[in-house]
Amino acid sequence: MPLFYFDVRDNGQLFPDEEGHELPDITSAETEASEAAAAIARDVLPTRRGGELIVQVKDEQRLPVLTVTVEMYVARTKR
Repeated sequence: MPLFYFDVRDNGQLFPDEEGHELPDITSAETEASEAAAAIARDVLPTRRGGELIVQVKDEQRLPVLTVTVEMYVARTKR
């Protein structure tokens, strides 16, 4: 089974995946990255009223194969 690495970049800070995860294919890696990005973003973005969270998936050679980005920005309107 192929090995994929899921590096997380939160507000510019990089959290590299040192171990990797064995998954059947790139489609499974995409699903895993999307679910991870949504879960992490759900926890951190609302507490700081927005920002950007990126999960970059790399293959066994640590070459990027896909990126999932979640952005949230809050803009108040004056009343």
